[in-house]
Amino acid sequence: MGEYWGRKNILQNIRDICFWQMSFLFIGGFMVFRKNIIVLLIITTMILILSSCSGQDNNQLNESKLVPKEEIVTEEQAMLKNMALALDNNNFEEVKRIYKIFEEKYSDSEIKSNAKSIYRAALEYEENFNKKEKEKEEEIQKAKEYLNKLKINYDDVTDTNWYYQNYFEHYVNKNLVSILFAEKNDNIQIFLKLSYKGNAYIDFEKILLSHEGNTKEIEFNKENKYKDEKYNEFWEWVSVKIDDELLEFLVKLSMSDSSKIRFVGKYTEDRELTGIEKNGIIDVSNGYKALKILKQYSAIETYEIEKNTNSNEENEYIVSVNNQYILLEEYLNELRIKKEAYENQYGKDIWDTEMENGENYEVFLKKELLENMITNKALEIEAAKSGIGLSKEDFDKKFEEYKSQFDTEKAYLYFLESNKMTEEYIKRIIRRDEIINKYLNKYMDDLNIQSREIEEYYNNKNDFDKVRASHILVDDIELAQDIISKLNEGEDFAEMAKKYSIDGSASRGGDLGFFSKGEMIPEFEKVAFDLEEGQISEVFNTEFGYHIIKVTDKKSSFDENREEVEEEYKSKMLEDRIKEIRAEAEVEQLIDISAISITNLQ
Repeated sequence: MGEYWGRKNILQNIRDICFWQMSFLFIGGFMVFRKNIIVLLIITTMILILSSCSGQDNNQLNESKLVPKEEIVTEEQAMLKNMALALDNNNFEEVKRIYKIFEEKYSDSEIKSNAKSIYRAALEYEENFNKKEKEKEEEIQKAKEYLNKLKINYDDVTDTNWYYQNYFEHYVNKNLVSILFAEKNDNIQIFLKLSYKGNAYIDFEKILLSHEGNTKEIEFNKENKYKDEKYNEFWEWVSVKIDDELLEFLVKLSMSDSSKIRFVGKYTEDRELTGIEKNGIIDVSNGYKALKILKQYSAIETYEIEKNTNSNEENEYIVSVNNQYILLEEYLNELRIKKEAYENQYGKDIWDTEMENGENYEVFLKKELLENMITNKALEIEAAKSGIGLSKEDFDKKFEEYKSQFDTEKAYLYFLESNKMTEEYIKRIIRRDEIINKYLNKYMDDLNIQSREIEEYYNNKNDFDKVRASHILVDDIELAQDIISKLNEGEDFAEMAKKYSIDGSASRGGDLGFFSKGEMIPEFEKVAFDLEEGQISEVFNTEFGYHIIKVTDKKSSFDENREEVEEEYKSKMLEDRIKEIRAEAEVEQLIDISAISITNLQ
């Protein structure tokens, strides 16, 4: 700044002095509001400034002359002011830096205690500031997880992102209630959709939603109608822009055990809201609030939105599962992959080969694949009802793991192109499989199985007996008899197996590990299970050659098999749960798969 501030007339001098006084007063007042610890600093600073100003000859204010800088404010005072400004701007490192210099240079200064007060205030406020920043990051992360649970469609005509629940689609399902919201630039609007399908038009007069004695009439001035001539079905639906008050009502409705909807018109239709509808409303409500949070923190820029551009071409569905749909595209993609795997293993003529049940392999594969996809969709819906989702970070990790199986990006793109797949399809499958796996693992973890259940299962099944045996296989009866003689003379079984056996287990001393009944050929199994632990068999013959067995261990009690029995019992319960979910699923097949030809798939 130089040694002097320059020439100033009386008005300028007064303005400068008042400016410094008012600056310190403003900063000090603001800091006192935030940090009581620096009250002493403000008072002392103001006294120093006033004494500095009063030391000037009042007659000098009427003259134009050079005013020395140090007569206005000392260097210690300037450093003190800069520390206060740095604290006000949350620049804690700058406060620390200045204080370090202050300590070194002005350790005996009268205002050192003021500097120390600012320094301590900075440390305290920095801790609070960092805590709030961490809470903010956690809030942003949670908001992103809520948004990841929603479907997002991008309308390129209106440049709008539409967010909606992941459970069903209106206009292709029966009576449904849901909410969705639209985002364009900084504007977010949320809507309520209600749809009805029946044998005739109701011609809505009003729609009532109620829970626990609270009723809300949904006002609308536009009603859409559509008649499906093919199935003679009548569709009606409304879309209503909602405010925060109605949104709060809908959330409470979704959390109630007595939530109902009534369509009133030519006749009245009453029903309770389904669990899927309730979950959808809660998910979208959370997502709506989450998007507001992200915009508030300007974090939406870091949230990558998959934009699925709408087109005029409608998606074809192959089957409906609990009011959610499986795309024909997904079925055909997986059918192509299965086709290639079968043809690589069995040849291209496999499809006309007749199976034991009279079906050929083409019919079998198409039916099995569709059944598996129906089960997966039912499991995916059940997982969503249980609140299980997949965070963006977890999804990104799984997607990168999937891509890593390809040597190069070019190889990955070639795979997509050759199988007529899109990256969006791959992502859908990865997300589906991960959500299902999380649900199944959680189900297994939550099982609370009593010991008596496991023991009862063990006693009823009674096929957990196991033996561990070592084995010598030769192709000559005389050699086999010679080996028996040597074993009877005390030769080591493992060494004899390594020396003479032609079986793959020879390198392990003939050790076959534990095996249960049904795992070996009948002749071998009978001999092994009849032997006692430590006993060696006589030579016996099978289609593979001449065998000698030594049983080295047996497991036949519940306690010995407990761990394996428990795992098998849990697996059976999981299998039963999957079958139960599949059996309870409402399934409507929309395309006859017999018309799909595997051999014509390209």
